[in-house]
Amino acid sequence: MNNNLDLAQKSAINWLIRASNVTQNRGFAAYYEKKPFQRGKWAKAYPETSGYLIPTLLSLAKAEKRTDLLDLAKNTLEWLLEIQLENGAYNSGLVGGSQPSIFNSGQVLIGLLAYYQEVPDWTVEQAIRKTANWLSNQTEVNGRWEKHAYVSGFDPSYYARVAWPLINAGIILEESKYLEVGQKALHFYFNRKTQQHTFKDWGFFPDQPAPTHTIAYTYRGFFECANLLGDDDMLEEIEQALIHICKFVQQKGKLPGEIDEHWNANYKYQCLTGNCQFAILLLKMYQIRARLEYLEMAKSILQPVLKSQYMGKDENRKGAIPGSSPVYGPYFRFRYPNWAAKFFLDACLLITEDENQKLYT
Repeated sequence: MNNNLDLAQKSAINWLIRASNVTQNRGFAAYYEKKPFQRGKWAKAYPETSGYLIPTLLSLAKAEKRTDLLDLAKNTLEWLLEIQLENGAYNSGLVGGSQPSIFNSGQVLIGLLAYYQEVPDWTVEQAIRKTANWLSNQTEVNGRWEKHAYVSGFDPSYYARVAWPLINAGIILEESKYLEVGQKALHFYFNRKTQQHTFKDWGFFPDQPAPTHTIAYTYRGFFECANLLGDDDMLEEIEQALIHICKFVQQKGKLPGEIDEHWNANYKYQCLTGNCQFAILLLKMYQIRARLEYLEMAKSILQPVLKSQYMGKDENRKGAIPGSSPVYGPYFRFRYPNWAAKFFLDACLLITEDENQKLYT
């Protein structure tokens, strides 16, 4: 890995450790907020993103040979087991809520499954089953998740990222119910695809352009499901969408912050989390297709992330990645979310993996 990326990765890891320390290692603070001329402040812990930080921590622990990151993954896992709702769900919003959430539960399930695969444990398996049972029981006959949404009455297409761990739970635990329900949900949301390789309702709100964050959520969910199920047609659909994403960067030199289902784009800002997530998708597609342009494009759209990463003297922000570029952009304005650092580190791990493979081939 080049020195700049190596420094950026180490700084992002250190910032995540700080985001955990401020909660006394009970999950990760959702974000740090620093508005101009105001004192900065940390948010409370966020169960959803703390959950899907677990596979990142496990991968980093292996790659960096750091037992402290393995311990951090374990501490996060134990905290998530402690706060699981009685019905098996995880709450919407930050820690302390009591309203169950379909999406948040699915994202925590990603983390529970990752840990269970590394450390098979009966207690973790029971938590997985409770969450998977709750998610399975919330689906309608057609596979749709209508209740317990971020916006009441609106079930977004990025629920593909809920079908993914449910299907994976079915495979890992050899539980046909989870597999069947997950596939039904997957196909319900996949049927929202348009002829332009976009998806209806792929944002936070209906009938509005979506940040690249939720768009990448949508594509990543379908991508992972396609890999689990060996669905070449679904994989081809995602690749066609990525080709279109590449055209944005080739034509304008950067990824837009928002896109609607007709590919109309807003270039006034960049959603840096979305940049990281699309870099991950391109790197994963590169592993499958071996098309060098995917690798180069992934590195290209990470450049604004590297330039925006805070490397100043404020220890609360050092190594953090803002929601938007510029930092006053509409996605998490003046905030540094933990999931931006998470997806950045996931992209770094994939690049490092590729470079290490080249050393031995």
